[in-house]
Amino acid sequence: MLNNKQKVKTNKAVVWMIKLIKPYKYWLYIHLVALIILTVINLVKVYFIKNLVDNTLDSQYENMIDIIVYLVLVLVMGIVISYLSTYSSGRFSHFVTLNTKQKIIEHITNMHMEDFDKQSIGEYVSVLSNEVGIVSRFVGQTLPSILFQGCMLVTASIYMIAVNWKLYLASSFLIPFTLIILNRLSQEVKNYSKNRLEFIGQGNTVIHDTLRGMDTVKAYNLQNKRLSTLKYLLNNAYNMEKKLEKIRAVSLPILFLQTRFTHILCLLVGGYMVAQNTIKPGDLIAFIQLIGFIITPVVFFPHLLIDIKHASAALKKIGDFLDYDTERVDGNDYPYIKNPVIAFDHVCFSYNQSTDVLDKITFHINKGEIVAFVGDSGSGKSTIIKLLCGFYHTYRGTIKLNGEEMSKWNLNSWRHQIALVSQDIYLFPGTIAENIAYGCVGATMEEIMFAAKQANAHDFIIKKPEGYGTKVGEMGMKISGGERQRISIARAILKKTPILLLDESTSALDMESEAMINRSLFESKQCPTIITVTHRLTMVKQANHIYVLSKGCIVDKGTHDTLMETCDKYKKLYLKQQVDKNIKGEYDD
Repeated sequence: MLNNKQKVKTNKAVVWMIKLIKPYKYWLYIHLVALIILTVINLVKVYFIKNLVDNTLDSQYENMIDIIVYLVLVLVMGIVISYLSTYSSGRFSHFVTLNTKQKIIEHITNMHMEDFDKQSIGEYVSVLSNEVGIVSRFVGQTLPSILFQGCMLVTASIYMIAVNWKLYLASSFLIPFTLIILNRLSQEVKNYSKNRLEFIGQGNTVIHDTLRGMDTVKAYNLQNKRLSTLKYLLNNAYNMEKKLEKIRAVSLPILFLQTRFTHILCLLVGGYMVAQNTIKPGDLIAFIQLIGFIITPVVFFPHLLIDIKHASAALKKIGDFLDYDTERVDGNDYPYIKNPVIAFDHVCFSYNQSTDVLDKITFHINKGEIVAFVGDSGSGKSTIIKLLCGFYHTYRGTIKLNGEEMSKWNLNSWRHQIALVSQDIYLFPGTIAENIAYGCVGATMEEIMFAAKQANAHDFIIKKPEGYGTKVGEMGMKISGGERQRISIARAILKKTPILLLDESTSALDMESEAMINRSLFESKQCPTIITVTHRLTMVKQANHIYVLSKGCIVDKGTHDTLMETCDKYKKLYLKQQVDKNIKGEYDD
């Protein structure tokens, strides 16, 4: 049974699906109307066959030609309406699937990063590939089928009762018992379906992570371990499917026997009634045909029930994703840059709501300044960058941007003011030029090349056989880490924002390349305000302010020269890096 929270999530998903269906409801209406017409056609067909049999036995041949003509017309009309029903159902399912996937992707891309990080990429892929398909098929095919079968059951029953209610009761005597048995068999279907979807989702995650980290998998000989994990998950999914198949396998013999016994009962009782002149032979033929319209819904019942359970489990999983809030879209646009551009006032933040990564961080940055945050790994440097990008909203304290609290800003408007070069570089499949141009949609080739030169990327690009048209491959794996970083920096430069955020942006570069890029950025003033996070302290000498972090706190601040005299932590970090650099044979620019 679903608990109240699960019911709320499922209901939320149902309401959400109804909204998605509305734009295409007319295709659904056409499908439903076609099914109703098919129901009438089936009954009319039976009626004509009944009259044809009775007229033949009574030797009334004068009406037979008309009956045959009408019967052929009804059959042709049935073919046309059946085509219309199938076509409208297909169109409806197509549009619903497409729209559902687009809306889910839109929802996922607008989720808060702290919620987005709670799920693996494989889980998102699983929802889009599996759950959406299950729900779309249910809405576009299973649900109309349920309505059609139900309509046929009701209308056929009314027709049969009107002809002879005693024969109807005899013919349908076994159906309630069959329903009871099938209902008991289906109790575990939902749990099996839910578990199967979970194992498939986890398997997709393993596949995705294995392919994404293939170099690590090979370097550490993890092939067998990853395959073993995948095999375990897929075997569990298979076992769930096998249990579902067992239910289907048990259901089929029951349905077969019920169908045969029902027909036998109908023939025995109906034959006796014909012999007693209680009903006409045509009525018995009609009963035999109509009994199929009663049996068929029962035959389909376990399959429909399984589909309902599948759809319910899929909706529940979709509801889990929809339960995550999206980033706010309200707020204002403040176009004028004024000092301080950025101000943190006693800001605290935690990823897991237990230990603060940032503890009462306070600083301000003015227009045109170069500010650096340095410190040990895990001191909170990159978290400051993430908060500035608006990725997380559960901080405590005050963050002001251009003199206004961040909560008053429209996030998209603020993000137009910043360009980020992250330590986790991602290049999209495509050419080098296309990846740089993501910083400014519609940029000319001259602008792309200028940005590449600023990022010290132009020289290595033109040496490649296809130059700026070189394909970078999946996640940019066809080029080196240093090249990826320079392309990412060029992308940020091309955006031409007043604020540039550098989060370990040159960690994969040698000292000489890093010095050239920093000189280009710091001296060109392409981005008036620069905020950099780095482990390489030799590269922050030009910064107006350097903030030293330790365990989420700012322990000191000043210029490079000041900190070398007053901050032991900064001095030790700097001297240690100088020693490491000299050992490697690298020298300051």
